[in-house]
Amino acid sequence: MADKLAKEYKAKIVIFGSSLVRVKELEKANSLEEISAVKLAESICSLMEEEAINLAGQLSLKEIGIFLKLTGSLYIGNDTGPAHLSAIIGSPTITIFGPTDDKLWKPFGKESFVARKDLECSPCRNPNCENNRYLNELGVEEVFKVVEKAIQKSSLSSFSPNYR
Repeated sequence: MADKLAKEYKAKIVIFGSSLVRVKELEKANSLEEISAVKLAESICSLMEEEAINLAGQLSLKEIGIFLKLTGSLYIGNDTGPAHLSAIIGSPTITIFGPTDDKLWKPFGKESFVARKDLECSPCRNPNCENNRYLNELGVEEVFKVVEKAIQKSSLSSFSPNYR
């Protein structure tokens, strides 16, 4: 997604994340692994073709809000505090949902949009849902359609794609 935005919109990609350690359930094993959001962001940056700025672990939630407000940036992320903060301050926000109900948890804001995969069992309203299909089956193109809709309907409508 980040590479596609960078290529088609000449977007500058900035990755945020907490400096805290998070626990992630492994898909193929019933064990838990502790991973750092900083290391995850480093891994994402290393996999990208385009350059990204990695600010994971460097900014507080308040500083992320200030950054988004001052830059008028489009925020894309999962259903976490920064997504809600982004929507509240008026930044165009795309929140990616897994099994939780976006109608209950969508960030408030006129420029708040949702990307999700509708499955036969959605929303299951089970935050401990072990069905990773919600996120695994949500493709880049599906999220990108939401991005384009957000750009057209938001304060970013002056952006124009840079198709090659």
